[in-house]
Amino acid sequence: MKAERYSLSLSVVALISAACTTQNETPEQIYSLHYDRPATFFEESLPLGNGQLGALVYGGIADEHISLNDITLWTGEPDLTPWTPDAWKHLAKVRELLDKEDYAAAEEANKKLEGHNSEIYQALGTLHLTNLNVGEVSDYERKLVLNDALAETSYTSAAGTLTRNAFVSAPDSVMVVKLTTTDEKGLQYRVALSTLLPHSYNVAGNALWTEGYAAYSTKPEAGKDEWFHYDENRGIHFRTELRVVAPEGCVNADSDTTLMISGCQEAMLVLTNVTSFNGPYKDPVKEGRDYRKAVAQRLDKAVAKSYEELLSVHQEDFKALFGRMTIDLGTTPDSIAALPTDQ
Repeated sequence: MKAERYSLSLSVVALISAACTTQNETPEQIYSLHYDRPATFFEESLPLGNGQLGALVYGGIADEHISLNDITLWTGEPDLTPWTPDAWKHLAKVRELLDKEDYAAAEEANKKLEGHNSEIYQALGTLHLTNLNVGEVSDYERKLVLNDALAETSYTSAAGTLTRNAFVSAPDSVMVVKLTTTDEKGLQYRVALSTLLPHSYNVAGNALWTEGYAAYSTKPEAGKDEWFHYDENRGIHFRTELRVVAPEGCVNADSDTTLMISGCQEAMLVLTNVTSFNGPYKDPVKEGRDYRKAVAQRLDKAVAKSYEELLSVHQEDFKALFGRMTIDLGTTPDSIAALPTDQ
């Protein structure tokens, strides 16, 4: 459901609204989180997502990395075996111990009600954007415009002003990153993908992709060295693919694992990921979703559109949910609103 994709608790919205910048020059009240330096830690990054594909934007200068995740990338396989069919027989004992306030014994007795450890989520990977033409910078800003679910990073160097805008679209099921520069020599960017999961890389034309798979089983009780169990013929598989839309001649393979963007003043990166997860009761390899075909279909449709078209559809979809209500917490003085959010 759309509401689930973008839902925030009332308390979080209230806190964000109190800390946000108010721009009164437009009829719509604009809420944003804005900072004067790149994020260093996970908690400082700016989140984007559409309910399936998630991204954390750090706003780096020479080296930008955007952490990626997919809601269906979990360890494990369908497991229909009843591990504790007689669990109900021990429930009375647990209740008896709780009534006696013997919580330590109740906790131990409760283990007879539990099954084995559940499977776990695994991180998808990282998009790396390396700016090869940057020195000292000024006028740095990164922000998340909450009204549009749009992350923006900009700064000025001797070469000119560079901006990066990013959003994750629900209607098109892709992440879009737009790079622009005022430098007459154009952009100088190296683009790469990485993941900690077993994988392979491929580069062809203006496309870069990685394919891999999650662990088919996890056993935390076995110790760190035997925690994850991998087999290329088991577990949930995935494909992450990125395509660069730019003037002809601006995108080339820099190596077997990276793309180079050079000479153009504007480029659009379109990325998506699909896994073989096909429901909780289907084997993700033998009965899995055709994730390669789904990736191709998504990207073929998305790159046929302009950045403006993709952004407009994303904004219309998001605003229909974000704009359903407003909270008036009063007026923030301009001197306070101009400060970075963390100050």
